[in-house]
Amino acid sequence: MLASCRRVRLRFRSALATAAASPVEASISTSDSDVDPESHGPADATLLRRRMRASAAEGNLAAALDALALLRPAPAGAHDYNALLHAYLRSGQAAAQHVAAAEHVAAVLCHMRSVGPAPNALTFNTAFNGLLRLGHLDASHAVLEEMWSRCGFVPSFTTVDRLIKKAISGSNFELALKVFDLMLSLCYFPTLPIANAIVSILLKSGSAEIAYEVFMVLVNRKFVPDVYMYNQILFGLCKSGCSNKALTLFCNLKKRGLSLNVYSYTALVLGLCKEKMWADAYRALENMCDEECKPSVVTYTVIVNFLCRDGKIDAAMHVFRMACKNGCCLDSTICNVLLHALCCEDRIPEARVIVDLMEEAGLVPDYFTISSLAAGFLKIGDVMICQNFIRMVKKALALVSGMMERGLVPSTTTYNTILKGFCMELDLQGALQMLDHFSSTGVPCDSVSFNTILSAACRQQNASVIRMVLYRMHVEGINLDAISMTCLLRYFHKCGKFAESVNLVESLRIQGSLLFVHGT
Repeated sequence: MLASCRRVRLRFRSALATAAASPVEASISTSDSDVDPESHGPADATLLRRRMRASAAEGNLAAALDALALLRPAPAGAHDYNALLHAYLRSGQAAAQHVAAAEHVAAVLCHMRSVGPAPNALTFNTAFNGLLRLGHLDASHAVLEEMWSRCGFVPSFTTVDRLIKKAISGSNFELALKVFDLMLSLCYFPTLPIANAIVSILLKSGSAEIAYEVFMVLVNRKFVPDVYMYNQILFGLCKSGCSNKALTLFCNLKKRGLSLNVYSYTALVLGLCKEKMWADAYRALENMCDEECKPSVVTYTVIVNFLCRDGKIDAAMHVFRMACKNGCCLDSTICNVLLHALCCEDRIPEARVIVDLMEEAGLVPDYFTISSLAAGFLKIGDVMICQNFIRMVKKALALVSGMMERGLVPSTTTYNTILKGFCMELDLQGALQMLDHFSSTGVPCDSVSFNTILSAACRQQNASVIRMVLYRMHVEGINLDAISMTCLLRYFHKCGKFAESVNLVESLRIQGSLLFVHGT
């Protein structure tokens, strides 16, 4: 649709340009009349004007222009051409011709400029209103540009505002930005909803700095924005790595006396943390408290998250304790961020403290909570060296069971994490019991579950466990894939079972295309 409208605008402008270069060729051709022009009087003029309107309403612009050419003694004026355009654009023919309607309007304007009379403001307004009603937004914009830049007529604010609203509602954002530029050229103030929409368009297209420049142009012209507008820009600048501009904008807003809320500060904190400007981030947090703008849990979560990413777990814990001390209502997100970081650093006792705090706050642990704790218990040290690994895995399983009693069902990924721990510790019986636990809780097993146990059993050359796993896979309807077959091939070679190996290779050959898909 955008490409079609763009072609319309180009054809429209091309027709107008042709008029200047070749006036005679650009005009609509009119047929010779067999009536003597000199014999026409006032009665004939009225009749000709009626004929013109009728022809225009039928979409026959050539016949309409023929009628105007026969007017005598006074030639056709701009008001006659305006009536022609009005009759044509209000007709059903213009709606039916769709794209051609814009070209016909351009041809009439070209005819007026080459033959006369020159278009006036009403001519352009008539063309604009008709094209806008027919949905030719790009052609309507071309009319306004011609009206303003070439002919010196100033479109009204209402005219420009109507076009930009249509462009935004129709998601024609490229045109909306062009009309907005025209609006600024005419020194018009956009309405607040339009200004917000333009800022949103720029931010979504990744042009945060342009949005910032547009905003500054508006406020320097005494435009009064709302907090939603500049909060959008603050977040956009911070997310795009322009924290210095965000800080400049923030200070400018305070200097102008515009109200700043918790989202304004949170946006600034986001940008500062993203660029690891920790001292400035802490200062912004302190200023919030000093100015009685209480930080939200989102503000604290932003700082905690970036501190954890930077490996500053102690600093993150300090901010978390500050949030608790200031009476911030915790949510599962900030707790999960800390849990993940603590478990990755093998700080399990502190992770359990966070879990206790979650229970006290009435927060229900979610899948991220379970997965973080389970992974944390399994990641402590080197598994082969750690003697108490099984005890930790059982703690993870007990934690999962306790959470299930509170109505939360763990995911397959959570169980597979614990399965991996059993297998790494060479406890295949515990892994099989874990599979049974899958069934009792209603969580489905997947190929990863069976491949984890099968791989460990093949390495240990435990034929009974291999048979049990293969039987369970058959019952569950899970086919062998490239991973499971590779494990079995290695097992058969180690055990010297070459006949079984040959049979398996034959299966690989038959199902080769499927296996290679799984392998990739």
